[in-house]
Amino acid sequence: MEPSAKRRRLAPKVPDPAPVAPLPPSQTQPQPPPQHPFPQGQAPPPHYVAADSVPRLPERDEFEAFARHLQDAAMYIQQQTLKPKHSGVSVLMLRWEEDTSVEPDLLALEKVFRDRYHYQVDKWAIPTVPNPSVKLGVQMASFLETARPDHLLIIYYAGHGFVGPDNKLYWACNSREDAAKLKWDGVRCLFEDAQSEILLLIDSCAVRDDAPMAGSHGAKQAIAAYTPDQIPLEPSPRSFTALLTDTLVRLSTSGRPFSIQQLYDEVRQQSQHEIVQALAKLANGSAKTPSVSHRAPVFFTLTPARGQGIVLVPLDPAAPQLQSPPNSANAESHNTWRSRISERGLSPDEVLDLALDEPRVLVCTTFVGEASSDMVFFNQWLNGPRASASRITVEGMFLGPPTMLLISMPTSVWNVVQHDKVCCFLGSINSHNMLHLYQRLVNSHPGGLPGGQDGDGPGMLKRSPSTYHNENISLYPGPQGEPPRPLGSHPGQARAAAIPAAGSRAGSGQNPPVGPKEEVEDSAEMQEAAEQLKLLSHVRPMADGTPATLGRQTVGIGDSIAVRHTGDPGTSAGAVDPGVSEASLYDGDYGTPSKAKSRKPLQKQIMKQEVRCDHCSHAPFKDLSSLRKHIASAHTRPFPCAFSFAGCTSTFGSKNEWKRHISSQHLCLQFYRCSSCPQSSADGKGNEFNRKDLFTQHLRRMHAPLAIKKAISKGDNKLQAEWDAHVKEMQTSCLVTRRQPPQRSACPKPGCQSTFEGPGSWDEWTEHVGRHMEKGEAGRLEVDKDLAKWALDEGIIESSVRQRFVEASVIVYNHDASCKVPCSDRPGVLGLEKEQGPSNYLNIDRLEAYSTTERPLSECPGYKAFNVKTSATGLTADLKLAGPACNTFGTDLESLRLEVTYETENRLHVKIQDPDELVYQVPESVFPRPTARGASSRKSALVFNYKSNPFSFSVSRARTGEVLFDSSAAQLVFQSQYLRLRTKLPENPNLYGLGEHADPFRLNTTGYFRTLWSQDSFGTPEGSNLYGNHPVYFEHRKTGTHGVFLLNSNGMDIKIDRDGKRGQFLEYNTLGGVLDLYFMAGPSPIDVSRQYAEVAGLPAMMPYWGLGFHQCRYGYRDIFEVAEVAYNYSAAGIPLETQWIDIDYMDRRRVFTNDPERFPMSLMRAFVDHLHANNQHAIVMVDPAVAYATDNNPAYLRGIEENIFLKRENGSEWLGVVWPGVSVFPDWFAANITEYWNNEFRQFFSPETGLDISGLWIDMNEPSNFPCYFPCDDPFTAAQGFPPTPPPVRSHAPRPLPGWPCEFQPEGSACKRSAEPRAIEAPETRNEAVAPWPYAMPAALRARAGGKWQGLPGRDLLFPKYAIHNKAAYMDSWNAEHGGISNKTVNTDIIHQNGLAEYDVHNLYGTMMSIQSRLAMLSRRPEQRPFIITRSTFAGAGRSVGKWLGDNFSSWEHYRGSIRAMMAFAAIYQVPMVGADVCGFASSTNEALCARWAMLGAFSPFYRNHNEYPPAISQEFYRWPIVAEAARKAIEIRYRLLDYIYTALHRQSVDGTPLINPMFYLYPNDPRTFGLELQYFYGPGLLVAPVPYEGATSVDIYMPNAIFYDWYTHKRIQGRGATIQITNQSLTDIPLFLRGGVIIPVRAKSGMTTTEVREQDFELLIPLDSEGSATGELYLDDGISLQQRGVTLITFNYRRGVLTARGNFGYKTNVKITKVTVLGANRRRDTEAEGESTVVAVDQVLTGEFEIKISDLE
Repeated sequence: MEPSAKRRRLAPKVPDPAPVAPLPPSQTQPQPPPQHPFPQGQAPPPHYVAADSVPRLPERDEFEAFARHLQDAAMYIQQQTLKPKHSGVSVLMLRWEEDTSVEPDLLALEKVFRDRYHYQVDKWAIPTVPNPSVKLGVQMASFLETARPDHLLIIYYAGHGFVGPDNKLYWACNSREDAAKLKWDGVRCLFEDAQSEILLLIDSCAVRDDAPMAGSHGAKQAIAAYTPDQIPLEPSPRSFTALLTDTLVRLSTSGRPFSIQQLYDEVRQQSQHEIVQALAKLANGSAKTPSVSHRAPVFFTLTPARGQGIVLVPLDPAAPQLQSPPNSANAESHNTWRSRISERGLSPDEVLDLALDEPRVLVCTTFVGEASSDMVFFNQWLNGPRASASRITVEGMFLGPPTMLLISMPTSVWNVVQHDKVCCFLGSINSHNMLHLYQRLVNSHPGGLPGGQDGDGPGMLKRSPSTYHNENISLYPGPQGEPPRPLGSHPGQARAAAIPAAGSRAGSGQNPPVGPKEEVEDSAEMQEAAEQLKLLSHVRPMADGTPATLGRQTVGIGDSIAVRHTGDPGTSAGAVDPGVSEASLYDGDYGTPSKAKSRKPLQKQIMKQEVRCDHCSHAPFKDLSSLRKHIASAHTRPFPCAFSFAGCTSTFGSKNEWKRHISSQHLCLQFYRCSSCPQSSADGKGNEFNRKDLFTQHLRRMHAPLAIKKAISKGDNKLQAEWDAHVKEMQTSCLVTRRQPPQRSACPKPGCQSTFEGPGSWDEWTEHVGRHMEKGEAGRLEVDKDLAKWALDEGIIESSVRQRFVEASVIVYNHDASCKVPCSDRPGVLGLEKEQGPSNYLNIDRLEAYSTTERPLSECPGYKAFNVKTSATGLTADLKLAGPACNTFGTDLESLRLEVTYETENRLHVKIQDPDELVYQVPESVFPRPTARGASSRKSALVFNYKSNPFSFSVSRARTGEVLFDSSAAQLVFQSQYLRLRTKLPENPNLYGLGEHADPFRLNTTGYFRTLWSQDSFGTPEGSNLYGNHPVYFEHRKTGTHGVFLLNSNGMDIKIDRDGKRGQFLEYNTLGGVLDLYFMAGPSPIDVSRQYAEVAGLPAMMPYWGLGFHQCRYGYRDIFEVAEVAYNYSAAGIPLETQWIDIDYMDRRRVFTNDPERFPMSLMRAFVDHLHANNQHAIVMVDPAVAYATDNNPAYLRGIEENIFLKRENGSEWLGVVWPGVSVFPDWFAANITEYWNNEFRQFFSPETGLDISGLWIDMNEPSNFPCYFPCDDPFTAAQGFPPTPPPVRSHAPRPLPGWPCEFQPEGSACKRSAEPRAIEAPETRNEAVAPWPYAMPAALRARAGGKWQGLPGRDLLFPKYAIHNKAAYMDSWNAEHGGISNKTVNTDIIHQNGLAEYDVHNLYGTMMSIQSRLAMLSRRPEQRPFIITRSTFAGAGRSVGKWLGDNFSSWEHYRGSIRAMMAFAAIYQVPMVGADVCGFASSTNEALCARWAMLGAFSPFYRNHNEYPPAISQEFYRWPIVAEAARKAIEIRYRLLDYIYTALHRQSVDGTPLINPMFYLYPNDPRTFGLELQYFYGPGLLVAPVPYEGATSVDIYMPNAIFYDWYTHKRIQGRGATIQITNQSLTDIPLFLRGGVIIPVRAKSGMTTTEVREQDFELLIPLDSEGSATGELYLDDGISLQQRGVTLITFNYRRGVLTARGNFGYKTNVKITKVTVLGANRRRDTEAEGESTVVAVDQVLTGEFEIKISDLE
């Protein structure tokens, strides 16, 4: 308790006029409020003693006024809790178009919503089309247009549900596999950010546990019939919809609000009750009820709610509004006051927050001990609060000593803690304390008291008690004989309304005497007021568990506020006539009970004639006219849209609605163009509004000053009036007339000859046609041809016909382009009867309603060229917009600059950019431009031609004139956020490239989109953008091959399709940048590959050991398991070159850390040292994201110090979520990024003190932000579950590993410490400075360069208007309006340190990490070639890194898909070190698949086995005998071929000749090779043709017209341009063939490591071609040095029995050639012979040129 000196004086006490004797014991139960004694038979005096009878003290009056004032507030708040929270409720009922089984239940539910709850109900059938989500999204958007905070939306759905193979929930129209379906995640995204609260009622399954807490507006809650795990269970006896309907009917009878939790409880209880009854019947009287599991409803929250969440209540359109007290002398002022209470006193959310979701108890307690000064207990609790603690609420705190706490908790918690005797029980409650609402009423209301001074001072509940004493109070005169009383005070009200609690002094009938002391704690009045507030804010539950809501009778507050009370004991329950309304029990004397009025006769209370609706249970109507209106609006809706012939299916119940729809949605005669927007001059770009309310909303959100917004929120009437005047002025000045209404129209009813002309004709037409519809004649109406023609001319509808008014066509909706049905056959479309014949149809093929706010691309004017200047090496020109800008997806640039350069004889460079070079271009630091040698246009293999107006250009071959690229297929569009360039293509073109993708190697050419936008694409799905971006394509024709490269890193769609009129085309659609095109002439595919390598950069040469076999897994438990894997490979005799470790080694998945318990650095170093001692290698993963944590995370702290992380606009780090949880991301353009990244590598990967890795694996560098969906504004919530829980710790190895150090042996093993480990050292290198990395980022380009190439200002970097087909977004369209391009990655509005926007450089992130990581690896060992494997790439990435193909699946489809992806990267994109995860990454593999893949993987450049985290099974090769055998066989062949592979890799690093060759690369004139993607050449001479299908033992192989030799038998095969079949291929076989004419150097035998292989001698395989000759190469170096001291490059040539070797012999080696095998050495090379070969033993050293004669061959 407070010290007495500090107690607050609430009110002074005054002497009571006369003591009151105590009541007898029999009356100790709750009684009516105590009254002053008066003679029997006299009327009771008023509550206030008359002024002339008892002297009044001002303090007494003031306190009584304050008590009345509190009572007003309490009753008002209580009344507000009974009012509906929402001003309106709309229901959208969804079912599938073909699913009519749910229709009876749906109609019953609709009837309840309409008639009992008075909700607005709309129904929509989901079309059964392949992709219904698009149309559902449109319908949902239309439904959500009414969304606002005080509007509740209910979405009901009935249909089939299932879980797909991707473990995602789908809704479908039926259970067939080909059924139309919707993804639940996508449905949820449609509404989760709506402003309104939304309730989902789902008669299907829905996900409960995985539903993320998303959205930023109203609550979103759902009740579903069952969860996916209940699908196998039996359904309930009755449908979920039927149970829901019954429950809603039952809950509607009380008229009170109820929560969704209560609705769910009722539905579930009803379901369980019916299940029990059904089982009882099933038991048929047996003693034991059958045990059958049934589905049960489920309730979950998608978006958290405030207070009690969504509340339902039947709406009463006739509910009375808040009015003034009837005894007020100034009724008008009082009305104003009461209306202000309703409008501004409290919001529904504030009031509904009072109610609790569950019964709670109120307790009090003191501290159990002394508080600690350092708050240690508080901090401990914050670090690990218990789950139950979140359910306990502190309701009040009284500072002591001792300090007392008022605490509320659920009854379930109290049942546990009550026995501890720590808390004292006070009572049960079901609502929160309402004092904060009282303060809200006192302080926030802007209006003054009626009759007061000015309106700028006192509020509605004006004064606290202390202010009543000294300030004037406006009083209203009371009844005669009574002094004026304050606002809200009325005789007898307090006592009549007060409900004493059990044991309270106010309820005991005792009125204790009050002495003359000034400082007293209580008075009877204060107790009475306190009890009043207590009862109103803490309502005790009734016996049945429902809130008492203060009983059964009503005390009127004014004319509308009513609070229910229990009946007074002195009043007979039967005295109240049930025929009288509760409000009539009280007269106009503000709550004073009056005599009950007699009930009127029954026949006078009802209508003379009940007019009821036969279609529903709506309440009776007063007359037939009202009934007709109801039927029209709710049932028949006889007004179809006047544009139904063009596909609009809207119908309406009234003529006015019909008129408004036509005017606002189709005619669009006027619109509002905001003049305050900065882009308003650009044809109102993005700032045009067809509706006044949308324009007004735009003004308030975008242009209202902050001061205005604050003033309006505070209720400043003056500023509100000024702003309203400004809005009205803007509405007038910004109104633009788009078009005039039709000036001529005719009635569409046959036989009606009415026509309308002139200015007012349109109004006359709508009125006339509307009358026809009112008469039910809508079905007879045809199409007004005058209206149709006018709409076509105005662009309101669009025709795609070849002839517009030809007798014979029919009208179809624009979305069904292939539909050809009469209008009368199509529901919702007006047409004629079939028997009337086709001559009566409107003769238009297709009409389409569309928005005319922006001009379509088809109307873009293009450009015209002028100021053309030519030179010997090219030309330049200026381009100017050829007409009015269309501004479709951005602002058209008025002027452009064209530059054409003949850079080499085979390369042409065409660049179209803005003259000032402000538009973003790819930085040269990331993509260095190729050297232009300035070739003469006369000597070029390509010719550039152009047309001036409209501008277009073409590129053709100089020798033949064949056009390779022609942009005249469509007008050039160059806008601030959109570029379009289209080229014509020949029919059925052979196109390759445009990666990264998992689609066919030869691209589809019809309706095909290739989207370039890096995304973390788990499963590498077909038809999707993947991790990397390579905007280059090769087109192969019989006349030659050419290539086209667009140097542009912006997101883009490349569309390949066929136009009916213009034929085949390829079209670039980019989100920005410039058109920077490089054309490569070829003419062969290999020539084009080499020429592209000159542009993109030659690939890096890899170390020799990188071609060995690699093993990895995500999910290794600890370093002991990794060591055991390495040991097991050795024990199984399977060569293992490199052991990889995924992110498991990190401490909590944090980069540049190691798990101190599972992967301690000492054991990691011992493990790596052991590998190095055995000539093996170790590689670990490094991700770009750095954990956002200051607790022992030096990498983060150093990054902050170096200022290298991506930042938000306010300067804080941009936070996302990756494996370590909340993370920050490096800015690869930061000034200190190289120093930071190098330092982290030098420290953590230090050979002396850290982890001495041999190579590097970088991942997640799209960059991935996979758990945090756009806008990722709450990363900490999204990070729940990250990092994953690590596996249990093991202190020692579980099994012995012979030959390994003691650290890797079980506890107690007798072993010796291993000798000092040795590192693999590089061979001796020259004593010269290491050449710097040629692509290091120049410091000059890290900062802004005066705006050059920085990107245009004013762009919308999050929501571009053109939507690329990025599959990271829920739907393609969401890449525009919903920010889909930022989903699962870093937000695109981030500005890098050098001023570039992530919007422009997103696709460069992975390649920039590759560049910096190569520099970091070089900083560790400058003398060695880095071996780096990445996931995300951009054009030119091969200069730095190799590539693995990402997170594929363990499936036969991905087994086959790995071939075409490998060919694309090696043969087109110039990334030769490429390969897939062998045996598949995701899901569990099987023995057959893994054996086949082990064979295939051995013939890819990068060969690694890798799979995902458990529970996926382990798939190391040694785990199956057949797989181990296949691996040993394949690796033995691979390792013998290592130098052949290494030589081909070196050749590609020198001139771009591909290491992997598609069939048509080597046989470009054979059309049957153009589409082959399951066989390929490894290097120039080894044909690989794996068995492609599950269960197959044979393979069909296409053999071109050439000579081949079987690798295994040396059998000669004469290819004849046909397919042959190779049979009897077991799981350990893979068909291999040597190509005639290519010499293959092989090692004499294999080895367990590549170091061992390099010690073996060589053999030469010489397969002869049809001419009896062959050539080949052999490249030798030390295998690891960046700068070689000496190399050997030998060219072999065999002809007529003589083998010659010429070249450079700079590498010193002891190996030699010991055998030469000539295949096909017989004189008749047109025959096929088994093993036809000649073997010659030789002893040839490789120190210089030599010649070997092979006798008796020719």
